[in-house]
Amino acid sequence: MTIAAAIDAIARPGFASTVVEGISRPVGVAHLSVFLFQQALSPVVALAFSRDGSDIARRAGEAYLRLGLYLGDPLRSALRARLDDGDATVRLFSDDPGAANAARRAFFARFDLGQRLTIFGHTRLGWMSVNLYRDRDAATLPRKDLRALEQVAPLIHAAVARHLELVDPSIGGIDLDGVLGERLKRLDRGLTPRETDVCLAALGGRANAEIAAALGIGLSTVGTLRRRAYERLGVSNIAELFLVCLNATR
Repeated sequence: MTIAAAIDAIARPGFASTVVEGISRPVGVAHLSVFLFQQALSPVVALAFSRDGSDIARRAGEAYLRLGLYLGDPLRSALRARLDDGDATVRLFSDDPGAANAARRAFFARFDLGQRLTIFGHTRLGWMSVNLYRDRDAATLPRKDLRALEQVAPLIHAAVARHLELVDPSIGGIDLDGVLGERLKRLDRGLTPRETDVCLAALGGRANAEIAAALGIGLSTVGTLRRRAYERLGVSNIAELFLVCLNATR
């Protein structure tokens, strides 16, 4: 599998098809959909492409959001299991339709979707998931092919983010701090102003050392503030913190 052609196609009309074609031979990808978590932390479909020329990827993405299926996505438990404290690194997750709940099985069947491979992580645009749907009749991807995809997943994720930045500069201009701050306050868990600052910086993809420099405090202090905030919020890592904010209601 190669993504060299996809990198060359960044900001060009055929970018999405080039991404899919570059990994379709070993992986059997039929559809691509990209979600960005931006204003009010509501995901939006930022990019969609179906290899057969249909609009299935776009319609499926819109239905997934409209039905609120993302709130019960198994990606949430995968994030809890695989992301370490403070880790906003791009990761690859596999989702088998056969293991889904009734609502999600119906969704996969409605759009004739097979195994989903999700590349999730933080970019300058915010949190982003790149979803690769395989053919419904395709067998579960062998472990060796999954590992091969895992090796290039960060490059795919970065290429997609860069493409979106260039084709729509307004995407990168959204400041989530206010939205995230309101969500944290809405949780009413008694965070101190400094704990909130640290959480917001972490959600922005900053490492502890960067947070310490930005806030003018010691590295150990950042660790202490982060640990206390996580305890108050009942989370154990950055992914859980994001999901808590995502699910906070008015």
